[in-house]
Amino acid sequence: MTLAGRHVLFVQHAGTPGGSVVSLRYLVDGLIAAGLKVSVVMAIPHAEVRELYESCGAEVHDIPGIVLFRHTTAGWASLSAPRACVYQARSLSHADTGHRALLRLIEREGPDLVHLNSVTLALTARALSQAGVPLVWHVRESPVSGYFGVRRDFLRRSLMAYGDEVVFLSDSDRHDWVRGERGAVVPNVVPIKSLPTAEAVERERARFGIDQGDRAIAYVGGLARIKGIFPLAEAVRRLHPRYPGLRILAPGAIMPPPTSFKGRMARAVLPRLGLARDYEQALRILEEPGLKRVFRQSGFVHDILPVIAATEFLVFPSTVPHFARPVVEAAMVARPAIGSDLAGVRDLIDDGETGRLVPAGDVARLVEALESWLEDPGHARNLGITAQERARERFDAARQVEHVLRIYGRVLATHRVFADGPRSLAP
Repeated sequence: MTLAGRHVLFVQHAGTPGGSVVSLRYLVDGLIAAGLKVSVVMAIPHAEVRELYESCGAEVHDIPGIVLFRHTTAGWASLSAPRACVYQARSLSHADTGHRALLRLIEREGPDLVHLNSVTLALTARALSQAGVPLVWHVRESPVSGYFGVRRDFLRRSLMAYGDEVVFLSDSDRHDWVRGERGAVVPNVVPIKSLPTAEAVERERARFGIDQGDRAIAYVGGLARIKGIFPLAEAVRRLHPRYPGLRILAPGAIMPPPTSFKGRMARAVLPRLGLARDYEQALRILEEPGLKRVFRQSGFVHDILPVIAATEFLVFPSTVPHFARPVVEAAMVARPAIGSDLAGVRDLIDDGETGRLVPAGDVARLVEALESWLEDPGHARNLGITAQERARERFDAARQVEHVLRIYGRVLATHRVFADGPRSLAP
């Protein structure tokens, strides 16, 4: 089946630049290059994310009423986090409105299939499946526990029930979510046309203020707790006295301040009430005199490869399982990675061959691993060369796009209900 000219509509859950946004952008790039028409629906409108998709030829629509089910590593609605629970309750109350708006768009635009970009879109998957829409459901998150497993069980049952095809990022995610009973495995797309030039690398070193003789390490996780910023900060406290030239390049660690009145008030008041967000807590820690000189922060970086190439290796000390896109990006430029021994991360690092795995949250082991590579940079370089060879084989962008196209072909060949249009949920 030829798919040239077919129309795919993605639903993007993320409202700020990050790994899932970049991964989807690269997939959109590949699909458009293959002759498909692509539209992207944004559940959380964001100007920079919109520009990212429009720049590669996709049409973008905003439907802010689409419900995001906050039970993942990146978004967790806990009873101890009142704001998250309020958000979840408010979004659930608008579920029908958002889904009807999405179905009206589908009826108007007439896509051949819809591709959801996150497990957080479980209620959307149910609504579209009930309407007979050909559906591919991408799972970019690892399962998390809590609430006696009720919410995790709800998502697992949803993955088994909805969508013509479910796509996971790794075998371990597929096993943990659905015990391997359904779904395909397609790792994140990580394209690379050429290595960063020496000039591009030098520009990044100058931009981050890296002097000759400094020892630069990449950390691409922003200031999110789940990415391991707190154990990393403690490890740096212990290492810096022995390595005064140590520098941590942290792109994505500076976020623009909120523009809404509610956002500005939350930023001003909540820290004074002891309710500071992880981002604000991390910022305070990195303002300590010893850490402020080490951590070199910037905003979101669209082309991350020259930044990583400006360092000796990458550290990814995450505290929860998930696909570690920066590990693959580092490997593409022959930089090894030290990462947490967790599902998702261990799928990407061959311990002792392409990098190093350490127990999550174990600061002493993280310090030992960092120090061993700082003391023996030649060993780290050799690991990076092996990492690059394996990454180009396992994560080739063209191969992953072809895999997605085959999935689309199977769905369109077997799905018949949509021939007369979706069954609208509107009254």
